Amino acid sequence: NGSIVKLSKGKRFTELLVEEGYSILKKVLNISHVDLSSDSKLQSLFGDHCISIERIYLLDNEPYIYFTHYILLDINEEDLKEIQINSLYGFLEDQNIKLETFRDEFAVAIPPNHICETLKMEKDRAVLKRIRISSDGDGNVMEYSEGYYNTAKQNYIVTYNEPIQ
Repeated sequence: NGSIVKLSKGKRFTELLVEEGYSILKKVLNISHVDLSSDSKLQSLFGDHCISIERIYLLDNEPYIYFTHYILLDINEEDLKEIQINSLYGFLEDQNIKLETFRDEFAVAIPPNHICETLKMEKDRAVLKRIRISSDGDGNVMEYSEGYYNTAKQNYIVTYNEPIQ
């Protein structure tokens, strides 16, 4: 008896902000190989190894979002040093990784201290945390990411298509 609402596939969150007049700049902070221990939640998704990509988004030149992406990607240390990423999903497509499904979870969380420092916010302040799990067409998890949004600067925006009755 309720309406079904489909999420819009038209625009990403950052595209909406740019349309509203904000500038968004993405910076890669670190890219590294990660060895996963057997008690790590990531080990059940990726096995013993993955790539970690830490990025920050600047909103009008102020730190706004801190992302840590864990990617299932087999790449050697030399090639890792050469990686340039503007669009993460564009980079993954260049690596022949095609993501088909995305699952986002949202929570209120207190970021680790190094993230608070990078986002230039006081420690122990709760922010919006987004966890994304992305899979390929065969259902294999290829990306797990955690993002911390300093919503004191800007709320998170989601757009919806027209409801289906």
